[in-house]
Amino acid sequence: MKISIEISLYPLDKNYSQAIREFIARVSQYQQVEIRYQPMSTQITGEFDLCMELLNAELKHSFDQNKTIASVIKIINLDMTDT
Repeated sequence: MKISIEISLYPLDKNYSQAIREFIARVSQYQQVEIRYQPMSTQITGEFDLCMELLNAELKHSFDQNKTIASVIKIINLDMTDT
């Protein structure tokens, strides 16, 4: 099943943009998913298991590397690249 995830990161740090850029760079390495970059979020579309593994691994990495990050995540069981 294909899903689409929209994720926004809000590092609670003065140097917030670095954490966001690093997250986007890591996510961009996944060739099996489609990624769209929006001004306030990153959209990831692909197979459910792969997207959830990607989200788990990369969000955990961001949380481990930074003091505090708030994240807003929306997940839909639809391939949003077709809309």
